[in-house]
Amino acid sequence: MRDPPDGIYGRELRHIRTESKELDGYTQTVEVYGCADCSGCEHKSRCLYKYNAEKNPDRNKVTKINERWEELKEESNANIQSEEAILERIQALKKHEFSGIASSFHIKG
Repeated sequence: MRDPPDGIYGRELRHIRTESKELDGYTQTVEVYGCADCSGCEHKSRCLYKYNAEKNPDRNKVTKINERWEELKEESNANIQSEEAILERIQALKKHEFSGIASSFHIKG
C-alpha cells in the first residue's frame, strides 16, 4: 500500500479500507482514503462531488486510488516518451505523408 495522497485543502486523508471487485474475470483493487472531519471547511462544496448541504451535512471527502492503474499509466507514459517510440511515430508520419504524395502521382509506395 502506498502513502496516503496529499491532503485536500490542508486536510489530512487517511487509509480507510481496501476494496476489491471482480468483473469479466479481472479483479480490481482500490485503496480508499478519506478525511476524518470536513465540518466547517470552507471548500466543502467544491471538494465533495455532488455535495448537498441540506441532504448530507455530515458527509466527508473520500477518494479511491487504484495502485495498479497508476503503475500502468506511469509505464505507458514512459513508453510513449521513449526515444524508440518517438522515432516510430516520426517514421509513421513520413510514410503516411509519402503515401499521400505518391497517390496523387499514381506511384505505388
